[in-house]
Amino acid sequence: MMQQLTYMWVVVCRALQIIENKAPNLSNFTLLRGVPKLSLGEASQMMKVLSLFRANAICYGRAELPSIMPNLETLSLGSSHEVDIPMLPTKFFNLKHLCIQITSSTLSPCYDYFSLISLLDASPSLETWRLEVPEADMGHELVGSSPLRQLPERRHDHLKIVEMIAFNSAKSLVELICCIVKRAVSLERLSFDTFPWW
Repeated sequence: MMQQLTYMWVVVCRALQIIENKAPNLSNFTLLRGVPKLSLGEASQMMKVLSLFRANAICYGRAELPSIMPNLETLSLGSSHEVDIPMLPTKFFNLKHLCIQITSSTLSPCYDYFSLISLLDASPSLETWRLEVPEADMGHELVGSSPLRQLPERRHDHLKIVEMIAFNSAKSLVELICCIVKRAVSLERLSFDTFPWW
């Protein structure tokens, strides 16, 4: 049963407590909110496309997915509540396309966008990165209030397209962009949009 199932889309199933997958060829999975526990079984090793939208999805994605989904090529992570992303040794060796969407305008003023550099460090094959952030929150420290942080420079040879939606002057976001620009030696297109698309 379910040998042919390759794509699954689960949308706002608040009463659902767990998803367990028994379809061995599932390669494209989308989860929009709800479902606290996710177990994709054998398919997680073959997963190519994952879209995950829930609280702390970005931190979860960075901490857990490189080891359980090593063949991911496209990853979309969306969250309304987030914590800073840790620097970890695990890698997304096959990841080519990354979309990060932080949707809450109530994001903590202490949230450090600069921590998202962990995703760049973890994705040596990344070609496109799209980042959507909430509209400017005046609680964030703004550029000009103190010197910008920098990390040791490392080359990133494949990143060609970076898009920032609802870009604002939060200091940690500007630090993130500066770090990306210094590392992405193959960058072909860098676009900023100061207005959200939602």
